[in-house]
Amino acid sequence: MSRIAPYQYLIYRKPKDCASGRWFAQLYDPLSKKRFKQLIGTADDHQNADGEFFISYFQAKIAAHRWFEQKNKDIKEPKRKRVVMKAINAVKFTVADALEFLWKRKEKRAEHIKGLAIDKLRANAWIIPELGNIPLSELTKGQIESWLAKIANSGRRISVKAGMPRTNGLPPKTDDEKRARKESANRVLAILKKALNEAYKENDTLANADEIRPCWQRVKPFSKTTKARPRFLKEEEEIKLINACPPDFKELVIAALETGCRYGELARLRVKDYHPDSEVPTIYIADSKSGKPRYVDLGSERGIALFNDLTSKKKNQDDLIFTHKIIRRSRGGTKRRKRFVTDAWLSSDQKRLMKIACEKAGIELIGFHGLRHSYASMLKRNGCLNWYIAKQLGHKDEKMIEDFYGHITPSDKAKAIQAAMMGRVRLDAQQSNSI
Repeated sequence: MSRIAPYQYLIYRKPKDCASGRWFAQLYDPLSKKRFKQLIGTADDHQNADGEFFISYFQAKIAAHRWFEQKNKDIKEPKRKRVVMKAINAVKFTVADALEFLWKRKEKRAEHIKGLAIDKLRANAWIIPELGNIPLSELTKGQIESWLAKIANSGRRISVKAGMPRTNGLPPKTDDEKRARKESANRVLAILKKALNEAYKENDTLANADEIRPCWQRVKPFSKTTKARPRFLKEEEEIKLINACPPDFKELVIAALETGCRYGELARLRVKDYHPDSEVPTIYIADSKSGKPRYVDLGSERGIALFNDLTSKKKNQDDLIFTHKIIRRSRGGTKRRKRFVTDAWLSSDQKRLMKIACEKAGIELIGFHGLRHSYASMLKRNGCLNWYIAKQLGHKDEKMIEDFYGHITPSDKAKAIQAAMMGRVRLDAQQSNSI
């Protein structure tokens, strides 16, 4: 049995008569606490894999993943028990109590665990100090709007030294800084509204209390805060950047430009996650930002050649695909020693190399995440549907693509319109052809 994602397993069973083994997919549903198993196919123990009757390990993983997606849609979630707080005093129930109620519900449902930690940090920084002790019965629309405006006009939270508490930086001055602060304020407002709505909706004591009016529902977020990301690499800039990178980092940069994967996703990729035997070679992203696994198709010869070359040099299926030689500091005895080792890419290894490569290539500075944006922009310019781009990048719908990757240059627009209307000839030419 091999675990290919949370609650998802691929099982190999070998018969006692030494016949070909069989692949099974097993899914565990944590809500109903039930296990579901499905026969995927026969292993290629004695016959070459044909992708239909006899399948390899990689083909079994792909088939299992497809079954997992369908099975998750088919499973009807049982009615969740309402998280009811006992002995609630509607008059004294505060904003902090509502936030605690929301945290408990999300933890019980195991929803967006990574995002939950970020929401808690934002709530502790912005909501609880100003509104935490205010009872819902005394909360007013004006208080929330004043609090929201205060966040928008304050500086970003920064830490001067490692380990020191964060403080507010300088207030926003430029239009872009003001827009960014308003966008951050909207995110905090969304957390507040979510907490208050959950508590009000799920608890009869609060919903039936005459003292409580859901005034927060009438508070509107700032408008026109989303800004499209205009910075992306053109094809000639991509070539310059690639040529300016050292060998190990060059592999990582090419992979980002060919897959659109995040830095952390590429750094965690292992040999077993690359599937060259499928109809279109793919890489399997088991641990993504959203918490949901996905397959990323490799659509170019450059990307396929890169992954074929890197995986062929590795000995074990669990080896990391991308590694680099770097000086690491280790503590031996009372002194810290420097060692030159081949190691995994850690959280900040790419920042300095990206800055140096941009300066050497003579292009405007761009972060590593900008390579993901360049990939999405390239697909968009070449006519790829938003839904396909969203699936490649791991977004749940097309909204993120429309908001952040939907921009097109005037020349792209002109070429697209010209290509769409190419068959419409002049009227005099059309009349002469009909005679």
